[in-house]
Amino acid sequence: MAQIADLDIRFPPANPFNDIGYSGGSPSTGAMLPEILDGESWWWIKSDNAADVREIIFFGRTKSGELAQEKIDLSGTTEVVMETKFSRITWAKVNIISGADTISFGRVLRSGIKSKVMFTLDPNLSFVTIPFKNSKPDDVVEKSRYEKIHFKNNQAQDFTGMSVVVNDAGSIGGSIQIGTEAVVDSTTKVENRLQAPSGIVFADIGTPVSPQDIVTGESFPIWIRQTLPSKARIARVDAIAKLEVEGTEGTPPVDVFLDTFTDANGTKLWLHTCDTGGAWKNDVGGTWFEVQTNQAAHGAHVGIRECHTGAAAAKVPLAGYEFFCDVIRTTSNVISEHGFMFCMDDLTPFGFLFCFIEYNDANTVSFEVRRQDSGGQYDAAIVNASMPLTNGQAMRIGVTMVTGTSGIVWSEPAGGGARTIQLNPWILAVDYVIPTHDRMGLKIWNPSSSGRWDNLTMHDPGSSAPVSGDYEFLVEPAIDVYQEEAQLNA
Repeated sequence: MAQIADLDIRFPPANPFNDIGYSGGSPSTGAMLPEILDGESWWWIKSDNAADVREIIFFGRTKSGELAQEKIDLSGTTEVVMETKFSRITWAKVNIISGADTISFGRVLRSGIKSKVMFTLDPNLSFVTIPFKNSKPDDVVEKSRYEKIHFKNNQAQDFTGMSVVVNDAGSIGGSIQIGTEAVVDSTTKVENRLQAPSGIVFADIGTPVSPQDIVTGESFPIWIRQTLPSKARIARVDAIAKLEVEGTEGTPPVDVFLDTFTDANGTKLWLHTCDTGGAWKNDVGGTWFEVQTNQAAHGAHVGIRECHTGAAAAKVPLAGYEFFCDVIRTTSNVISEHGFMFCMDDLTPFGFLFCFIEYNDANTVSFEVRRQDSGGQYDAAIVNASMPLTNGQAMRIGVTMVTGTSGIVWSEPAGGGARTIQLNPWILAVDYVIPTHDRMGLKIWNPSSSGRWDNLTMHDPGSSAPVSGDYEFLVEPAIDVYQEEAQLNA
């Protein structure tokens, strides 16, 4: 399973360091404090403003686990390196808040090379801290606290079905649970971290939460609940919790062929240019079909009329390809075979797969598919004998090829939406996923001169692969931030 490079965990601007003030909110532009480091290292710091000379104070621990701090004066956009080697940084604060300037932090590697930016202190923020800083047990009752982080998809591809689980690698004298929000980039926050966020279902350590799809650039909101029993004895000064994500990374389907029929009214289809891939053939059918109100239409005639792409639709159809079209009913009369052809043979107009509707009466249609060769009809199926569709209404009909001899037939609202599987599988006696079957077309038998088409499309299957990643973060409930400062100053 591939590992997600540079797992991007963001903190919200309201990330608290005590029980007063907001907890949660939208994702910050800066990443969280860096994950646990092996060994120790120096850190560099800089601003994005050349005139920025504010003071930053760092608090953290050395490799031996001792508390440490260091004050640094910024030198504008020039990187300043600390004198203290930190194994981890638990929080950092600035002496003056800026509404415009961002401060960036990174490691100095053993080779002396400065790492990329590992986290930032954004404008209008005075500090950044690890989760649950200054989180102490109560002397009488169990106490829970809630803080929020965001997992951002900073990869070039989308994530689908991403599940999240937390595993505690240390003892915090209590428990850690996580819950997720369904809305990406959520701005939800609570008045303080003692208040539970509404509607969040929390999962125990080792239990994955509900999978989420995360488009590249979006953030997946995760609430963390820390619960400490009364008079909890902390076995360690700090503890590590590991957040693990797992799912699928892939590229979405691409339009190999697409025609939205956007053109001037009256443009003959063979003179019309498709949006993507292919070109319409100049034949008898091409003179009958034309563009009207950005849809494909046809003139009055009697008998079967076909129009298909004369140039291949850019790629040879393979298993996993999808073919679909929006069909628009424009009459209450009973007519037949209003649909689209796909996997067409470029050697004969009779070798194709056909997805279409039949007008039963003024209110319903039947949804059918057929393989046709040399003028005959083979592998025909009525997938739904009665679907509501009246004059002026539209629906999307489509087929997803599973193999060369089987497919899934489905319908959606025109323009796309919730998909209804109508037939699975549709079995073919002849393999139609072959190099010569690479075109699409329109077909109608319409003595009443009616019926239109829109959004004729061929999708490739895209790609997907399993991925995973993890992020370790500190939980430090034993040290009060002010006690820490007093201890360091002493």
